[in-house]
Amino acid sequence: MIGRKLISPGGTETGLSNNEFNLLHALCQNMNVPMSRQELIDFSRVSGDEIFDRSIDVLVYRLRQKIEPDPAVPVALKTVRNVGYVLCGEQVPGAAGRN
Repeated sequence: MIGRKLISPGGTETGLSNNEFNLLHALCQNMNVPMSRQELIDFSRVSGDEIFDRSIDVLVYRLRQKIEPDPAVPVALKTVRNVGYVLCGEQVPGAAGRN
């Protein structure tokens, strides 16, 4: 079920499930700060979703398919070995994070 949409600068719309959106939201709030799977699971539970450790990997895979130019070589949503994941890019002014 698609709950949200991403709109590219060119106007292309990409649907996101609620779980994909919540994961992206957590990563955006912590731009350039690696987040562990447990932190992402905890964030999702606060949002009312029931997410499990392996679900995070599946959601990251699906997000990469939607936001990366080449999902096989991610430049925005990267894996941090033995830590979790990080969304790399410019931080939006006024966005809350753990800086």
